[in-house]
Amino acid sequence: MKKGGLKDEEALKSELEKAKLTLDQYRKNIAKMFKLTKGQVEAEILAEKIIKQTIKITDEELHEAYEEELGEKILARQIVFRTSKDAEETLERIRTGADFEALAKKESVDRNSASRGGKMRPFGPQGVMGKAVANLKNGEVSEIIKTDSGYHIIKIEKRIPRNMKKFSEVKEDLVKLVTAQKVQTRISPWLLNLAESAEIIRNLPE
Repeated sequence: MKKGGLKDEEALKSELEKAKLTLDQYRKNIAKMFKLTKGQVEAEILAEKIIKQTIKITDEELHEAYEEELGEKILARQIVFRTSKDAEETLERIRTGADFEALAKKESVDRNSASRGGKMRPFGPQGVMGKAVANLKNGEVSEIIKTDSGYHIIKIEKRIPRNMKKFSEVKEDLVKLVTAQKVQTRISPWLLNLAESAEIIRNLPE
């Protein structure tokens, strides 16, 4: 607890008050999610606090987060194929007037985006996809793009200009964002082990 900056239960309560939670409320909320004991819940709080103290964030990571959050975004749809032959045949159909969204739902092997008519998560211009469609305008369809996931055909829907806020204006928020992401990445395996241990303890014969 000293490493986590908490001397006793009163210090723990003080931290929770900042989040407008009582100790009992927090225990119930987390215990409901993970079915943890009182001691395990407090251990989780301390683990998160300790992890935050050990996290180091570089300027490069902050600039990457800045581009990810505020940089230019491309909204597009895709159809993904396992073979170049299937992609070529479908691209020809699209060029002769076939409905892109309908084809994506029916033909794409990426069933996640297929369920949305091929709609992709917004992506930036710097990655593989971004560079491959750099010269396309809204409504235009790409040539076949090969990635580790297969053969893609991309249709551009819209380009969202980058946010004009300066890096210095949002740096503090970016630090919080990257910190939260790193804490989540590091604490998730710990929570999994904790939950598994709790399950074993609950099932041990008395």
